[in-house]
Amino acid sequence: MDISKIGPSIGILATIGAGIWWFISQGWPRIIHLRAKRKTQKWLLQAKERVKDPNRQNQYKLHGECNEIIKRCQMNNLQQDEDAALEIREITIDHLRYKVRVFMFLNEDVEKCCSLEILKQNMIQSLYTFELGNTGYLEPDMVQESYSLRNYVEKWEKEISNSERTNRVENDLESKEMQESPIRIIIISNPLPRNYYMWGHFPSKMQEQWGIYPPNRFWVLSTKIFEKQLPDIPIERVLLRLVQRLCALSAIPEMTPSKEPDEDFQSLIVHETTRGCLFDFTRNLSDTRYFIQLGLICPECSSKIMEKSEEPYGYRNAFLSNLSKWLLDTCEIVCQRPII
Repeated sequence: MDISKIGPSIGILATIGAGIWWFISQGWPRIIHLRAKRKTQKWLLQAKERVKDPNRQNQYKLHGECNEIIKRCQMNNLQQDEDAALEIREITIDHLRYKVRVFMFLNEDVEKCCSLEILKQNMIQSLYTFELGNTGYLEPDMVQESYSLRNYVEKWEKEISNSERTNRVENDLESKEMQESPIRIIIISNPLPRNYYMWGHFPSKMQEQWGIYPPNRFWVLSTKIFEKQLPDIPIERVLLRLVQRLCALSAIPEMTPSKEPDEDFQSLIVHETTRGCLFDFTRNLSDTRYFIQLGLICPECSSKIMEKSEEPYGYRNAFLSNLSKWLLDTCEIVCQRPII
């Protein structure tokens, strides 16, 4: 064997070995890093456009993708891209909040207290964004004796629709705002027909005519009954719990009736028995104090929410947890006096 040839061979092998070691220890990780960065930046460019999409289901999908991208950025040490993904996720969270517009026609002092209580909810929960509707364009006829309950609510719906159209034209707002269709809650001091204290919008010719409010996203709520039934509980706290109930129902469209409740009671989420649950039907109006002061969600209703909620299945548990926490956080506000 020629020893003179062994030296160069060992040198070549050492060089190859060093190259392989460098590739494994530094080159391949760099390739993975660059590929991850390229994919992430491509996704970020698309996400910045997709985040403008008002479709709720698409926002849920984008929110889920944000979580995956954030994990990828953390694994590959892409701090700048992670910050961008976090920013997009925050925007999707904001878009996924249900927008609730509340219109009040109450005594001036009562209206101020109720308005403050409603707006405070923006500070203590993240499921809904509350705002006060502009009532300056509304001059509704408050005499309702000649109306059926459905027609009375549809009359309010028409008034609000006309008002918001007027407001949009005068303020040069884009039509997109109208298409987002927030939950609308009208709070009045006059009694509703048939001794009801709340009523929602159900599928009818009005929906086809106006094309703005999907079913169960438009509610009229009267305070008249509670002035007699619950004189010991401040009206703003009664209204807070009732607004929470309407907001919850609005996020669970499959569980509200497709017909009038008297015709289709079984499809309602509410139940006949009184449990202190947010969804007690309370045919006996004096029983309303229990769900107002307790505000729990019973196991049966929890199961229905997990089964039928508008949110994709993976988000339903978070929705239920956040809703329950919101009710618990406001329980002390509502229950400042003992149940009697």
